[in-house]
Amino acid sequence: MESNNPTPHRPTVEYHLDEPQEVAPSPGSHVRLGGLGVTVWSIVAVVAVLVGGVFAVQWATRSDDSSSQNSSLAGLDVRIPQPNATASDAPSPSAHPSATTSAKATVSSTIAATPQGQPSVTAPTSGSGGQAPSGSGDSAGSGQQAPVDRPTTSAPVSEAPVETTPEDEEPDPVDAPNPLLDLIAGHLAKVSSQGWNLVAGNITDGDPETYWEGGLGFPQTVTVDLGESASVGRLVLSLPPNMGWHSRTQTIAVQGSPDGRSFSTLKSAATYTFDGKANQVTITFTPQETRHLRLRFTGGVGWWTAQLSGLSAHAS
Repeated sequence: MESNNPTPHRPTVEYHLDEPQEVAPSPGSHVRLGGLGVTVWSIVAVVAVLVGGVFAVQWATRSDDSSSQNSSLAGLDVRIPQPNATASDAPSPSAHPSATTSAKATVSSTIAATPQGQPSVTAPTSGSGGQAPSGSGDSAGSGQQAPVDRPTTSAPVSEAPVETTPEDEEPDPVDAPNPLLDLIAGHLAKVSSQGWNLVAGNITDGDPETYWEGGLGFPQTVTVDLGESASVGRLVLSLPPNMGWHSRTQTIAVQGSPDGRSFSTLKSAATYTFDGKANQVTITFTPQETRHLRLRFTGGVGWWTAQLSGLSAHAS
């Protein structure tokens, strides 16, 4: 009995094991490498190129910054401290003479290469005697970052001269006149007249018992040249003391002159009393500069002429 579904015809396939057959890909199929398509590999290649370019730019920038930093640090004195070590572990200079010589040479060359006005930078040698590697921020033999000393300028600082004003300067001390100094001492007196042997020299001889007496009548004058101009403000006049003289008065004016010819009044005429004991009077007035000093006697009570045994002149 025949079936309504006829059996399809199956072609006979022959297999040849000794000759492998190449199967060409169909036009619509994609080539796959390592399990990935060509499109995926193209994208990966583009990404790799971009990433490589970015890394190249960063590396170039980092190199420029590193070169600039190394150039700016060329004049700095970077001191890298030695690692903690006991005295027994520290190498002696005699144990490593070559290392010491190398370190000194490095320091000398660094200082010589430093421009004037910039601080010098020198890295000390490591604990093993060798020079510390440049740019390593750690001290030799330790993983800790070495502290860096701040550079200090060695250029001398010149101090500007301090100018003083006349107000700041102290004035030269001026010697004040000595009120005890007798300006007449050592100088001779001149008188208008004298009686008996009572001469003008008795006025300035320093002996209170000797005195001058003028001729009969008034006025009478006594003049003394001080030798140079001086400030005069006080006169002391005396008669012989304790000689049993009775009290008497004399009217006297004080005059002064710079040249001995023209006299002006320093103290107007006044009456002074000699008590017969101390027999001394003091005449004061405003101190004035004068060289020639004159006493002008214009009257008296108790004796009929002028008398004087001592005369001293003072600044005040």
